[in-house]
Amino acid sequence: MASRRGSCIDEIVGWEGRAARKAAAGAVLGAFAGMVACAFRPSLGTAGSAAMYTAASSAVALGAYSCTQEAFRALTCQDSPMNSLFAGGITGNSLRILLILGNTQYAAIALLVASHA
Repeated sequence: MASRRGSCIDEIVGWEGRAARKAAAGAVLGAFAGMVACAFRPSLGTAGSAAMYTAASSAVALGAYSCTQEAFRALTCQDSPMNSLFAGGITGNSLRILLILGNTQYAAIALLVASHA
């Protein structure tokens, strides 16, 4: 059992960095998406506010996805595509519940996260 525990520790080392990189990537992509959306729909407001809003939303969504993925990596003691599948499903459905409850701003992000599983 000791060898199994040792390999599990090796798999989860560095999870903070992986989660931070995915959240940062979500912020950058979200800012870009906000600026593009604002260019095509001026009714969304200024490009800066739309970019900041979508950057924050995307960072939260991808940060939640990454932390869920790392939790599955710790539970299964392996880096498997199934971890990504389960993390995407859980995170996407959690954000979809927010949509159903009235938080419509998470609609695109929920679909984005669920589709990347």
